Amino acid sequence: MTQIISAFPCLGKTTLCNLNRDTIFDREFNESRSVRGMLPEEKAVFFQQCADMVELQKNTNFYDYIFITDNPELVSLLDQDSIIHVYPDVFDDKVMEDYKKQVIERSGTEWYERVIPPKLIHLKEHINQLLQDGCDVRLTNLEDKYIEDVYEFQPQIQLPKDNTIEQSLTQGVKKLDMCTLQISPKGDWFNPVKSLYTLEQAIINLQDENNYLENVIDGLRTEKRLLINKEEKLLLGLEEHSINKESYRS
Repeated sequence: MTQIISAFPCLGKTTLCNLNRDTIFDREFNESRSVRGMLPEEKAVFFQQCADMVELQKNTNFYDYIFITDNPELVSLLDQDSIIHVYPDVFDDKVMEDYKKQVIERSGTEWYERVIPPKLIHLKEHINQLLQDGCDVRLTNLEDKYIEDVYEFQPQIQLPKDNTIEQSLTQGVKKLDMCTLQISPKGDWFNPVKSLYTLEQAIINLQDENNYLENVIDGLRTEKRLLINKEEKLLLGLEEHSINKESYRS
């Protein structure tokens, strides 16, 4: 049976998915950008279609786990009995300070300030409501910082072997300790000599960064289309105004 896990950003969804592509699916909708310019009724249709897609994938039972966003507008439309909710412990200031540091090291201050603070505004109330409704809520802490630390996956799921290595590679290959690489005297290809896993994690982090940049580009394209549409409407309005003005003079 497929298990749905709804998790807050930067708790390890992408890493787990990249390590288990045949058993875990990271169901991303980029909802914050997708709903730009939509009316409330259009947003409702969008999130209902997203929920239908999640349920469709879940019912096929192909993947062991499906990761989804923590967006309440989507999560509230799903069967709550089939969802594990994972959040950082927003009730503990030290945990949240550590979480902020962790996110900034991985994605930068600009990304953190743009994405995370708005999600924290009503998070305590949201988590309390989930608990009151009897939902399965897991909170990360200073010792258990990632999804796999607060939820026990099935034995066949490959987990990150060393969270210290993962954290040290949040900037991609730039964070690689060169002691793990041996450069050929001829100056050509290097050979990893201590940790193939380190190189694998570097590749995973580069993939994460690539996905983030692709999402940013997609958002810029959407904004460009919206600006073009506004420009076209403005030009049409000016043209109509000019025609009406000429007609009035005649």
